[in-house]
Amino acid sequence: MSKGIKEAWGWLFSSLKKSKEPEKIIKFDSMNIMQLLEYCAPKKSNFTANTGIELTKRLFEIAYFDYGVSDNERQMAAKLLGALIKDLENGLSSNPEALQAFKTANQNEIHGIELFGIGSLGWQIRAPGVSGEEVIKMIIDPSSGPLIPNFLKAMPEEGWSQIKGAVIKALILDRRYGGESNAVLILSGLIAGTDLVAWNIMNPSERSTLMAVSKNYKNARDVLVRYGLLPSKSSAHPMTPQRPDDELTSIVLFSAHDRDNSIWPSNITKMYELFDENQKAFISINLFIIKIIIFLDLISDVYGKDVALKVEKNVMDNLKESNEKGFKDFLETIRSAEEMALIGNSRLGIDKTIASGLMDFYIPKDLSKEKQIELRDIVAEIFNIERRSSLHKFRFYLRFFANKGVEHSESLKKYNGDLYRHLGSRVGELEKGLLFEDWIGES
Repeated sequence: MSKGIKEAWGWLFSSLKKSKEPEKIIKFDSMNIMQLLEYCAPKKSNFTANTGIELTKRLFEIAYFDYGVSDNERQMAAKLLGALIKDLENGLSSNPEALQAFKTANQNEIHGIELFGIGSLGWQIRAPGVSGEEVIKMIIDPSSGPLIPNFLKAMPEEGWSQIKGAVIKALILDRRYGGESNAVLILSGLIAGTDLVAWNIMNPSERSTLMAVSKNYKNARDVLVRYGLLPSKSSAHPMTPQRPDDELTSIVLFSAHDRDNSIWPSNITKMYELFDENQKAFISINLFIIKIIIFLDLISDVYGKDVALKVEKNVMDNLKESNEKGFKDFLETIRSAEEMALIGNSRLGIDKTIASGLMDFYIPKDLSKEKQIELRDIVAEIFNIERRSSLHKFRFYLRFFANKGVEHSESLKKYNGDLYRHLGSRVGELEKGLLFEDWIGES
């Protein structure tokens, strides 16, 4: 029982004692529901208010807080509790101050159910036999996502600050796709895709910073530095000297065409196959555009806005044979949706915001609202998977070509955007050469 709940009951109990003759208060702490039913049966509502209040507290515990209680026992306790509260409120009606205190104490108990009661994350973690290692696993379990806000309200701020870094690390290691090796990009991708655990354990400022990782990598990296997960300075090779603009253009175009189906979860692959050819083509075009936006943002972050603008112009010149106007329209639509997500710290994250903005183009209007949302979420997950993969690959490419030299430029064309996989595993030999960055695990 929380401190606030105890204080509310304590004040009410003491105020009632002052207004009546001393009486023997029965302790119900060790009684189970069958014993309480037996106690109440012959007396009905004839016991004193003080006894009724003690009984109310015990019934709350059995119905909502105790461990080792069956569903049937909880239901019986809740039913008896409802009847008892009604009787006590009637009995206290002549004492407005006590009545209000009783109602306040009950409201505190009800609020406590959300924070500590059965089904809450706090209740699960406090269960007998749960170890410290299991606590972290329970927090990062996907099913815990919606429960975390109440869990954080219930947990002392000092206690949460002591374990938050360990929770973030466990989450990153647990949610890797296909051997991703950059902890900053993994966590940023989870936020962009609104993984509920990632979203709810980070504060609004951290979420905004992480979602904008392609625009300011250092700021996003500093989030992990503050939790002691990364050193203040990366040991990876720099992305300089900068490769020529036309070479950067080639990297952007070839990389943007690449699609990493190998890391798609099987359920997403199956759902994607249900789309018709026009829908698949639309998704592919927008994946291409999303990647180009990400790559241009990265170039701007690393080499400056002027270089990014030159590369963007070169990319557009290369696309003139296609529908350049249509391409630019979608590019601006996606950029606007992304900006909206970043400015508003949207609960949809970046990828659902983009997928929502494009829904009219790929989802039939005659489908039910539920089906439309289902399809939107599938497209958003595809966008998110590819976003994470692309961020990893493109930062790698910038570092690889800057440090390995122009002799490797032809490799990009030879492997047609698949160079990342050709060069080695994502945490393989090249990582030892410091071409990968900011990993927090051991393998």
